[in-house]
Amino acid sequence: MTDTSLNDYPADRVADRVYLTDAEAAEVDRLAAICNAHDRTDLKLALPRAPREVETPRAFLRRERGTLVGYASIDGLGGGEPELCGMVHPDHRLRGIGRALLAAVLDTCRAVGDTRALLIVEDVSTCGLAFAAAAGAQLASKEIHMELDAADDPTALAAIGSALAGPLTVRPAAPTPADVATLVHIMSRAFGDPEDHVRRRVEAEIRDPEGPFLIAEVGGRPVGSLKVYRMGPETGIYALGVLPADQGLGLGHQMLARAIAYVLAEGPTRFALEVDDDNEPAKALYARCGFVETTVYGYYALDM
Repeated sequence: MTDTSLNDYPADRVADRVYLTDAEAAEVDRLAAICNAHDRTDLKLALPRAPREVETPRAFLRRERGTLVGYASIDGLGGGEPELCGMVHPDHRLRGIGRALLAAVLDTCRAVGDTRALLIVEDVSTCGLAFAAAAGAQLASKEIHMELDAADDPTALAAIGSALAGPLTVRPAAPTPADVATLVHIMSRAFGDPEDHVRRRVEAEIRDPEGPFLIAEVGGRPVGSLKVYRMGPETGIYALGVLPADQGLGLGHQMLARAIAYVLAEGPTRFALEVDDDNEPAKALYARCGFVETTVYGYYALDM
């Protein structure tokens, strides 16, 4: 979010969407390019593109004279602690547009029972940090953003290929009670999150064709899970976790390699992921697979 003024524009002038059309997604991409160039940032934005069974808005647009000047999105809605991202055109800041977008987003979060949200702000974004402070958000954690261009890094591909020889396999999770229960079990224990929060998030996202969950198994026994999210030419890797009893066996490396191979089967792509800034073992793992640090995101907590 990139606006520090009071809300001069009411939230009802914000248009909400369950998913974006191709034309709307192109508008958001153009606005993001303008904001990134102006602020020297790499905005983290969710662009929901596929219809969902739950008709709850996840994208919010603000236009001036037909031109998109503000955008916000929600990731993990209904999961207990959704993540919020947004932007305002540099020429339209300090007019309350960011506040109006945030108000619309928070109203949606409250409507599904979420009581706390995380506003994502890049460390290099001075206007974003000012907006978070004005909104009363408090820094909760930081993550390092890392990227890999699989098409241009033969060394990384060799390292990934070597990990494919292990016993681990991955498969897409199905929207069945059994797979939902498996994901909830793994994610809650791997990350220490409450099961009810994890369940709400899994149930809200498991049918998303652009963001499938993958279940990792050894000999048919689930040991880990992760989520991949396709964003045009880039694929994000999220929530890579291994059950505590199976950690320290190299399964995380195999999971990452299998996930990359799963995506590459559909064609070359770039990959991106985030890792806690103090998680040295995970950062070393990703670096071995060719990922390099590009920026740092702060997660600022907002209680509702």
